[in-house]
Amino acid sequence: MDTTTQNFDVIVVGGGIIGCNVAHALCERGQKVAVIEAASLCSGTSTNSFSWINGTSKVNSEAYHRLNASGLHAYHELARRFGEQRIGLYRCGTLEWSSPGEHSQLADLRHKAERLKAWDYPVAWVTQAELSAMEPHVVFREGAEGLFALADPWLDVPVFVSFLAERIRELGGQVWDDTPVEELLVDDDGTVTGVRIANGEVTAPQVVLATGPNTPDVLTELTGYEGFRARFPMIRSPGLLVTTPPVTDRALITHILYDADTHVHLRPGSSGGLLLGSDETDGLIDEDSGVDAIRSAATRLLEMTQQMLTSFSGAALLDECSFRIGIRAVPADGDSIVGPLPSAEGLFVVCTHSGVTMGPAIGDLTAQALLSGQVPEPIVPFGLERFQF
Repeated sequence: MDTTTQNFDVIVVGGGIIGCNVAHALCERGQKVAVIEAASLCSGTSTNSFSWINGTSKVNSEAYHRLNASGLHAYHELARRFGEQRIGLYRCGTLEWSSPGEHSQLADLRHKAERLKAWDYPVAWVTQAELSAMEPHVVFREGAEGLFALADPWLDVPVFVSFLAERIRELGGQVWDDTPVEELLVDDDGTVTGVRIANGEVTAPQVVLATGPNTPDVLTELTGYEGFRARFPMIRSPGLLVTTPPVTDRALITHILYDADTHVHLRPGSSGGLLLGSDETDGLIDEDSGVDAIRSAATRLLEMTQQMLTSFSGAALLDECSFRIGIRAVPADGDSIVGPLPSAEGLFVVCTHSGVTMGPAIGDLTAQALLSGQVPEPIVPFGLERFQF
């Protein structure tokens, strides 16, 4: 690939769900964009995600909730334009519940439902009888109640990223994978002018860095400033996901499920099995865990799921399951990072947890910011200026 003479309006470094959404939004606005990914598209955090699209779990901050909710609305609009199958969207809704024995947990869940309703997010409060009617194979504890988030879907992320890459190319953009960026190009005034890769220089007046949990390392490598690696305000948070084989001749569940008392979450998988996760088992592993530690945590997760589902074989399925550890990029204060890097004209950074949910919204807002030179109001609270590093 000869890139020496290629010039673009914007370069996006990172070919995950955030980077491809940013590039797609720019291409739809007539910009000439290059996506440059060091490995293969969607090979990192994006594909190792529970991929639950929601504003349901984000209620601590109204601004952060609305950013997530706008992502949900954006997926519905993409499905209207292109169809659910093409973008990999599965509409099903979320059930989250607690029981009277967990007084504080149930109170928190009621408070969440009230807050979501006040923010016009589509939720309904449901009784144990209603929960059981919607999910007859789930064992709900006596007196369980909860919320039903009607609009929440889940996403087949590789399908969606492939769709975005196809659209980017259709709209005149370029998508290069297996192409590490070696250096950030900067002129004498400190303004970013592009990047250097093995085959030459790729120039653009704007560069967007969307490299997820690798952001501190990538910033350090591209700028030569070691302080980014040590002090960039981001935490690498590992999460274990277990995918079961097709488990029965009937659908054990049809919704995204979250047991607020045990923190087990599960959903249908695209292969006919289940995708499982839990805050508890996340705490049993780290990104360097060996096979034995991962299998032990997976066994615990399968056992917890068996207590929730009738006709589920639990740990007996261990050797038929696949295990993934996703490394989530969690900004230090829990909110997204979306905005220009201070003192680096032409460099825009996006780093966030819940990137699957917010991808289309962040892509659209980032495109607006780059083209107008003004940060749109919904992402003003999420700039890097709030940190000292």
